[in-house]
Amino acid sequence: MRIRRIALLRKALGGEERLWIAWWAWGLPALTIYVGLYVLEDELRSTADLGADLVAVCKLLLFCLWTSMAWRCAGNVDTPAWTLAARAALVLAVVLTAITF
Repeated sequence: MRIRRIALLRKALGGEERLWIAWWAWGLPALTIYVGLYVLEDELRSTADLGADLVAVCKLLLFCLWTSMAWRCAGNVDTPAWTLAARAALVLAVVLTAITF
């Protein structure tokens, strides 16, 4: 089962997966991990621990990984309007992340 998940992840990272799978099946777990890292970073910052910077980098890498995956898979839809909507949402997310990071 683990090998199948790795194969599916490779397919999604290569832009060969359907958009909904990249967006929801990989996006929701990524969001859950991101929120956990956010909480951990906040906790580490309150103790002035340098590990908070490492957690911030991990958050950024996770975000970049998911957004690039979703961007590549955005064309794999039945209705072309979804490609435009997904990519517009991704651009907005990148801009907002850049402002708040």
